Amino acid sequence: MNNMKKYPLYIIALLSCILFLSCDKTKHEDTWWFDNETENLFTNGLFVNYESTCRVITIGCNSDSWIATMNNNDNQNDSWITINKEEGNDGISYCSIKISENKGWNERCAYVKFTNGNDIRLLTIKQEAEKRVYIPYKLVQITREGGMVEVSFEANANCECSISRIGWNPSWIKMVSHEKDGQTNKVVLKVDENLSLGRQAILDISIAEIGTTEHITLQQEPRLFNENENINIYREGTLGTLLGSDIANCRNIRTLTLSGRLNVSDMICLYRLTNGPNSSIKNLNMFSCTTDASGNTILDEMFSNSNIERVNLPGDLKCIPYKAFYRCTSLDSINVEANVKKIDILAFAGCSSLKSISFDSYCQLAEIGMGAFNTKSVIEDLVLPTFNVKMPPSALYGCTIKRLHLTEEVPPILVGEGKGLQNTILYVPAESVELYKKAKFWRDFAEICPQQTY
Repeated sequence: MNNMKKYPLYIIALLSCILFLSCDKTKHEDTWWFDNETENLFTNGLFVNYESTCRVITIGCNSDSWIATMNNNDNQNDSWITINKEEGNDGISYCSIKISENKGWNERCAYVKFTNGNDIRLLTIKQEAEKRVYIPYKLVQITREGGMVEVSFEANANCECSISRIGWNPSWIKMVSHEKDGQTNKVVLKVDENLSLGRQAILDISIAEIGTTEHITLQQEPRLFNENENINIYREGTLGTLLGSDIANCRNIRTLTLSGRLNVSDMICLYRLTNGPNSSIKNLNMFSCTTDASGNTILDEMFSNSNIERVNLPGDLKCIPYKAFYRCTSLDSINVEANVKKIDILAFAGCSSLKSISFDSYCQLAEIGMGAFNTKSVIEDLVLPTFNVKMPPSALYGCTIKRLHLTEEVPPILVGEGKGLQNTILYVPAESVELYKKAKFWRDFAEICPQQTY
């Protein structure tokens, strides 16, 4: 009987212990809790693009005892993540995670450790790198002999490569292979020997993921040049390609005849070709060329100090600019075409060998700048066309003009006094001789005679 009386006491003690343990477990589990979104982040991780961003995680907690720290593994740099704990109301708190822009080439990963007593949660954060291509050089020079050519570049995304061609022959270059080793891409090209002028193709590198295309210019050197070369510029801006970068090869040219359309890029190429002590071009004919819309593609000081002897300018040129032929001591003749309206300051100054300046009979010349013909040379005949000219007296200073021919019946009005023309014979329309003898500046000529056939 006594043993039977003890059983209820054991049962009561056992139930009390179970109840205590149950209450203690409930208290532990309730110290923090997470909504579905936060649980998913702990389970699946946080993935963001390369741009800087900030994400806020909501944490429910009976106290503020939880902490968040970076869980740095393998000495990985995690300075691109900043953590900030923020207290809220009604047992809700927040953890803001600021992620800086990923300027690197690779995806990066870090871990945030959330700790509350003995309970630990890890949040995996991965940030992708910006998809891009790094091209160490935009221009690849290919020898005239051709052969197999390798082109390398870096890319952290899948790329498609193709060849787009410039010129008449579409078959001189082919892509043999495109291989990728990590981020390094290698394209192998097969290039034919070049028996013509320089040519160009484009290697297009397309990244479909971001819808962009990068380009590498492939330029093959021309054949060996002869002393006399005729080059048609089939598209403006391509003269540099047609001539190539081999300066020694270009020095073979003595007479260069150009046709086609010129722009400033072509003129810069000509400037480099005709200037300097090693320049070899003596005769340059650009008469069949047309210029860009401005008509002013001859640059300031274009041929200054060059060894050029004779030039035919583009037929539609509007201006011979400042110092265009300054100190071209070998230049012996120049033709001024019909569309030229202005010869700028010092255009032919210092051209000590210049003997002949001829103007088209329909030349629209309207202005001659100061010292334009200060050549320090002897010019046999200078024939100025019919024009309404703006010309200072100094335009003709510094040269010896034996005979100056004008077709204007009324003497052009100039400012200043004529000097240095005592030995120049002026030829004008017969009916205008007396007018010129009385006109300021023109009256200083040594002799004024009626126009004649010369």
